[in-house]
Amino acid sequence: MPTKLSKLFSSGSRVEILEALYYASNGLGLRQIAELCNLHVHSAEVALKQLHTEKLVKRAKQKQRLFYSLNTQNDNYELLKSIFITTETRKISARSALHTNEAKQLMNFIGASQSMIKKARNSYHGNSRAIKKNN
Repeated sequence: MPTKLSKLFSSGSRVEILEALYYASNGLGLRQIAELCNLHVHSAEVALKQLHTEKLVKRAKQKQRLFYSLNTQNDNYELLKSIFITTETRKISARSALHTNEAKQLMNFIGASQSMIKKARNSYHGNSRAIKKNN
């Protein structure tokens, strides 16, 4: 049975953890997750236990450590995937627009600089000709 959306997104910590696990190519340890999500280790542990109970997250023991990963077999996986992809696409679009605006400003600055350099060269060459005539 799928987890209710209200439960799925009931806290920012849960969403941050799910997103970190979505983008991780391999499982992540508790401390890695806490650091990536800017959470206290205990807060990350509590959220991970809940996510594991809801079968949104799998855990595997390697040596003496637990590694967590997203459960791709969960009924909500495709929904999470589409949300994370859409979010990332919007972030990229926003950054692209920002970079386009910065590039336009830079091009305007370069144009103005070139104009100033040209005027300075003309002024310099004009002054040097006048000096030569006076000598």
